[in-house]
Amino acid sequence: MGVNALDIERQNSKFLLSAGADASISLWNLDSTPDRELGFEPTEFVPSPKSHKYAISSISFYPADHGLFITSSFDKTVKAWDTNAMEYVTEFNLEEIVYSAVMAPKSFHTMVAVSSQFPAVRLLDLNTGGNIHSLVGHIGAGTLGINWSPRDEYILASGGTDGTVRLWDIRRAASCLACLDKTNSGSYKVDGKNLAHDGPVNGVSWSEDGAQLVTLGHDDTMRVWRMSTGENIMTKFEAPIRNRRNQTVNPILTPLQISDPQLVFTSSNSSILGFNLNKGVLVKRLKIPRTSTINALVQRPGHPDIYSATTEGKIIAWVPGTQSNQENAAVANEKQNPLDSIYHSLTRTPMTFT
Repeated sequence: MGVNALDIERQNSKFLLSAGADASISLWNLDSTPDRELGFEPTEFVPSPKSHKYAISSISFYPADHGLFITSSFDKTVKAWDTNAMEYVTEFNLEEIVYSAVMAPKSFHTMVAVSSQFPAVRLLDLNTGGNIHSLVGHIGAGTLGINWSPRDEYILASGGTDGTVRLWDIRRAASCLACLDKTNSGSYKVDGKNLAHDGPVNGVSWSEDGAQLVTLGHDDTMRVWRMSTGENIMTKFEAPIRNRRNQTVNPILTPLQISDPQLVFTSSNSSILGFNLNKGVLVKRLKIPRTSTINALVQRPGHPDIYSATTEGKIIAWVPGTQSNQENAAVANEKQNPLDSIYHSLTRTPMTFT
C-alpha cells in the first residue's frame, strides 16, 4: 500500500512519522543503522483499524514537543496521539473527509486548522476537544491546502477548490484579511472574485520568515506571493508541474542557512522538481519509476535531506552527493551559484524505507 504523508520532528530531527493508505502509522529513527537483510525497520507501528478506519491524509508532530502528533483521515476524523504510547488521546469527528490538519509552528495556542470537503476552514482546540470556530469564505467542494504563518501564530493561509487563496486572522470576527489575485488587479483585500489559480489550490507553503507564500494548483502552476503587499511576484518556473490530486501537496522551501538563494521543491507525478524560488530556474529533477507517484515530501529540519513518499509504499531519502561530486559539478559549470550546488548534486541513495 502507498504512503500518503510524512513529517519529521523539529526538536532533534531524529524521528520521522509516516502514514499509509492502509491507515497504518510508522515511527522511524533516522539515526538508526539498517539491518543488512531487512533494511530499515520502524521503531513503532500502529496498524489499521487501531489508527483510522480509512486512509490517513496527513500526519504532523506537535511543533513544540514531539511527544504529541496529529493525524487526519478519509474516515472524517482528526486524532491527537501520544507518541510514547502510540495511542490516540483525543478524537474529533467532523462529518466530512479531512485532507489536512496543521498546527502553528510557533504558538502558545493549541488550535489545529483543518482543510476538508467542507468549504469553511475548521479550527479545533486540543485543550477542550471542541470545534471552536469556522472560517467562512471559500465556496465549492472544500479546502485542500492550508498552513499557518511561521511569523504570526494567528495568521493562516488556505487554498480552496474554488481557486482562491485566502489569508485569515483568527482573532478577528471578520477573519478574512485578503483574497489573493493572480492578475495583481489591486483589489486583493477581500474579493471573492479574485483567483490565485485556475482550478483547485492544493498546496500552500510559507517562507521561513513569513515574507513569501508559495501556492500550488491543479492548473499545473506554482505561484510566489509577496506577503507585505499580497502581490503575485510573477515567477515563471521553467518546467510544468503535473499536479491534479485531491489531496494536500505542500511545496518545500529550503531554509536560507542551507541554500541562498532559496530553493523550492515540489512533486510532479513521479518526479521531484527543485527550482530557484525567485528566478524559477530548474535546479534539479529527481525521478522515481513511472509506475509510482510521489504523494508527499518533507525536509529534515537543519539538514538538506529530503524524504519522499510514494504510491508503491516506499519512503526514499534524497541526500546531497559527496564533496567531490559537488566540486566536479561546480567545475563543469563555473557560472553555477556555489550554494545551489548543495541541492544540484542530490542523488537517490540506498536509504529506502518500506
